[in-house]
Amino acid sequence: MKAFFLKQGLRPNYFWIIASLGFSLSLLQGSSLNSVLSVFIKPMTEEFGWSRGTISGVATLGAFSSGLLGLAIGPIMDRRGVRLLAVLGVLVLGGSLASLGFVGDVWSFYAVNGLARVSSIAVVGVAVTVVMSNWFVRLRGRAMGMTNMGGRLGGALLPLLALYLVANLGWRSAWLILGLMVLTLAIPVFVYLRHRPEDIGLLPDGVRTSDEAVLATSGRRTAKPEAEPAWTRKSAAKTPTLWLLAVASSLAFLGMGGLNLHQVPFMTDVGIPPDQAVGTLTVTSLSAAIGGLLWGALAERIHVRYVLAAAFTVAASGMVLLLSVHSISMAYTYAVVGGIGVGGTVSLSGMAWAEYFGRQSVGAIQGMVMPITMSGNAVGPLITGWAFDVTGSYTQAFALLGAGYVLAAICALLARPVSRAQSPQ
Repeated sequence: MKAFFLKQGLRPNYFWIIASLGFSLSLLQGSSLNSVLSVFIKPMTEEFGWSRGTISGVATLGAFSSGLLGLAIGPIMDRRGVRLLAVLGVLVLGGSLASLGFVGDVWSFYAVNGLARVSSIAVVGVAVTVVMSNWFVRLRGRAMGMTNMGGRLGGALLPLLALYLVANLGWRSAWLILGLMVLTLAIPVFVYLRHRPEDIGLLPDGVRTSDEAVLATSGRRTAKPEAEPAWTRKSAAKTPTLWLLAVASSLAFLGMGGLNLHQVPFMTDVGIPPDQAVGTLTVTSLSAAIGGLLWGALAERIHVRYVLAAAFTVAASGMVLLLSVHSISMAYTYAVVGGIGVGGTVSLSGMAWAEYFGRQSVGAIQGMVMPITMSGNAVGPLITGWAFDVTGSYTQAFALLGAGYVLAAICALLARPVSRAQSPQ
């Protein structure tokens, strides 16, 4: 593997450092999200007498708050760099998770868990996208796929770790240990994370300035920054392309938000044993991790909008399979297909901002659309739960989520690249 990257003209040390940090941050970022919180619902409701709806409400609050904070965080990262904000995000995330082990009432739970979610999504999550977009151009698809793999492995493994810790040490100690795990990333992020490769004399993809001639004679793209579009947030906001991509991302988060919370109850409702139902979540996450890498590599050869539309279509096919589940084999077939599709929608959505509008303002642009994308994540669980309460079935809700993926595919196809001549360079 190392020989491969040397042949690509890459500098292995910082390539692996940045890629590893993106992977690790994405993995531990999941410690604040729904899949981990679901493990704590029962022990916390038993101790405090809270309803499950009360605990679930923090997800909606965190999603909306993250969307609003992203408006301010993105532009700051573009102007000031990501390192200090990323360190602050890790410290707040880890400290908040650890503090959850000491909460004693619902208001402190909402405040601390909400703070953890905001730092995870609006600070750490945006920082990862900005860094990977700046450090990788020719290899951006694979880089985004690697960060998506980290997030998906976190979604698969962290709930299992939390379950073990709760069973053996109690829920308070479990939160404390998860928080300390996140805090260990603060030091490597501070020491190694850099906003752009130019800050240490490199070009994107780990290419040294002295290697440009070698790559040029071999016919490889050197990914010079001046070869990219350089949109500002204001100018990008005037293009229909940006809003089509924002709607597509919001519809993707709508589907993922609804499924993350309601997939297991649906499986048990149709007769799948509880342990097998939980197992489909792990398979979905692992399939999404693999899918993110495959879709990302494909997007380096085919324009991202076509690959993104294909990923949305596969995710919609997964919803059709989900509605057809009546056996364990069908449940796992859905988990594989749906996971592969969803894995592409996440990694490619992050890649699209940089591909369309360049690296210069990717943080500001992503922050501007975050209220839209996070609204899908906030509303998805509520719509799905409400539809079930009204109809007594998940059929209509899941059909709606599947239609959302189809509409997202159409939006991706309609998001034509804006002429570089129109780019305000």
